[in-house]
Amino acid sequence: MSAIALLISPENPIGFLLLANPEAIHNAPSKSEVIFTGTPNDASLLSHPLSTFIQQFKNTEYSCTTNKVSDGISINIHLSASVKADFEFDSNGKGYWLITNGENNYKGYCEITT
Repeated sequence: MSAIALLISPENPIGFLLLANPEAIHNAPSKSEVIFTGTPNDASLLSHPLSTFIQQFKNTEYSCTTNKVSDGISINIHLSASVKADFEFDSNGKGYWLITNGENNYKGYCEITT
């Protein structure tokens, strides 16, 4: 299993994305099952849109695809007809995640931890 730390900013972790297939990250293109999990350590972050997203979609299995991009990998997850999560990482395993929910977009930081 691979874990990706989800952060609002580099100092504010709010959860994790867990990939069932650890090879999905290292052997892109690939597929894996994933779950969102966790809550922020700082309770004041619970109302942030990215925290709200994790709480709404956590502990449910979704499918993702991984792909190679110029300097790293991307992960794409379609959670519903109008909600998707896109991740992009550089060769050091650091990057950003973007939640698209209808017309709203929310961006945070992420890091591959295992």
